[in-house]
Order: sequence, then structure tokens, then C-alpha cells
Amino acid sequence: MRRTVAVLAAVVGLALVTGCESSPEPVAGTAAPVGGVTPAGTPSVTETTTTPQSSPTATTAEATTKETTRPPSKPSVRLLLGPDGVGELKLGMSRSRAVKTGLLDQVRDESGAGCNSDYQPKSAGPADAPVFFDGEQGLVSFTAYPGLATPQEIKLGSSLAAVKKAYRDWDVLTGPGEDGRGHVAVPGNQDAVYNITIQDDQVVHMNLQLKTQNCYE
Repeated sequence: MRRTVAVLAAVVGLALVTGCESSPEPVAGTAAPVGGVTPAGTPSVTETTTTPQSSPTATTAEATTKETTRPPSKPSVRLLLGPDGVGELKLGMSRSRAVKTGLLDQVRDESGAGCNSDYQPKSAGPADAPVFFDGEQGLVSFTAYPGLATPQEIKLGSSLAAVKKAYRDWDVLTGPGEDGRGHVAVPGNQDAVYNITIQDDQVVHMNLQLKTQNCYE
């Protein structure tokens, strides 16, 4: 009887040992049921897409392109004495209209009725270069200032030879000799003359004026 019990105990022990050896090995991590259902409390993993930022080089290229395509600025207009005025100021323009252009400075307040020489172009700067208004005739004369030339490139400081080359009909009226004042027709304006004064072989004074005006001779 004791032998039978011992044999049975040995068989049971052997079975237990065999069962322990065939148990599956544990796997690291959290077990999840088949089907992909994530247990509650388990953090989910979200895929993120990173959008690449534009490089400084690309931004600079865009700015350069915009700068290149900017419309060019308008070139400055060179003012000339003649044939009909100086820039937007024209012979025959009324005083009120001329003042409204904003192109004149009032440099004195001395003129009464008749001829008025209280204004001069702003472009003349500190030079003494009055314009003359004569009643109903309006603006009758412009005075040349340094740097202001006729379309034929005659200006203050031009030589007598240059004047005669540009205006073959100019001749001195007052003397002595070739020093003095003379008139010559303005090319392109039959109603105006250039009043040019020569001293020591060069232009020292010049006006663009209407042929008929009562401000001076």
C-alpha cells in the first residue's frame, strides 16, 4: 500500500515539473487583446507632420525679385529758359494763376499798380531772378539765374562767341563796342525775345520776355 502511494506521488510530481517547463515565456510590454483595441489609460501615439520653414535665402530672393520689379522712378525734368517760359510757368500767365502753381516765392512786397516784380521761381534759390507781371498781359518776363540755360545752351557766363553762334541775329544796341544789351528773336516763339547783356565778353544778364511789355526797355 505504501509503495502504491509513493508511486502515485512521484507521477504527480513529474507532471507538475513538466507543466512548469512548458509554460510560455513572459513578453515585455502591456498585453493587448487581438483586434488592436487599446486598453483604457494607455497613451496613444499621434503621428505629426513637420512643415519645413522657408530658408532665409528664399526670403531674400523674393525680396530681391520684388525690388527688381519695382517701377522706375520718373527722371527729373531739366528746366530751360524758353521758348515759352520756365517749366510750368509760362509767358502770358496771370499772376494769380502763376502763384497757384506753387512754383513762385514772394521775395518782396513793394510793387504797386502796373508792373510787379515781387515774385521769383523757387528753382532760382537765393539768386535775384524776378519774374515780371504787367497788368492784363500777365507774366511778361523771366530773369535768368545761375544754371538756367536756353534750349540753345546760352546761360549766364556764356561767351560772346557762343551767343553769336547760337543767335546769329543778336547785336548790341547800347554799346560801347560789343559790351551792352541786345535783343534776338526766340526760336520757336515769335512773340518773345531774349534780352541779353554782354560785359567783358560774357553774358552777365539775360531775360526771356514778350516783345511788347511795359516793365522796362
